[in-house]
Amino acid sequence: GNDPKPDLGNASVGKETIVFFYILGFPQDFFNWRSIMKKKEVFNLSFSAIFLSFAVVIEVIFKVVPGFPNGGGVSLAMLPLAIISIVCGWKYGVVAGLAYGVIDCFCLDGYGFNPFSFVLDYVLAFASLGIVGVFREKILSGSKGYFILGLVLAGLLRWTFSGFSGVINANVWGYD
Repeated sequence: GNDPKPDLGNASVGKETIVFFYILGFPQDFFNWRSIMKKKEVFNLSFSAIFLSFAVVIEVIFKVVPGFPNGGGVSLAMLPLAIISIVCGWKYGVVAGLAYGVIDCFCLDGYGFNPFSFVLDYVLAFASLGIVGVFREKILSGSKGYFILGLVLAGLLRWTFSGFSGVINANVWGYD
């Protein structure tokens, strides 16, 4: 029969959520989460936690792929972190990236040579993935170019932070 629409009060379900599940191939009415979600903050926290765990699982799975000779590499774990920024906003993306950096360093075979290395290689490098969320409105309006631009900028920021870490560590070790 005809199910009445749930009363959401002042809660609004963002079109970014519908777009995200549509991108994954689900029909728009696949999840009846509108009746469950009463506050956007609860959804954002839950979504961020789930996708943060996806990023960790992806990183664990792809640890079998060798990285670059001197460490580092391209990580597919950046994608779930970027999706957090798009769906929930740049602030959630920064916090999720920061949390992922700490998890990556302490739980996934990360290493830091000194506090600067830890902050630059893990905390700031992954927190910078939140910049994708700056282009959120344009991405959700259907402009795929902004998604690519956001990912490229985030990758460049991450690479820049890691580069600064390398310069600092080379200076600490006495390399010229």
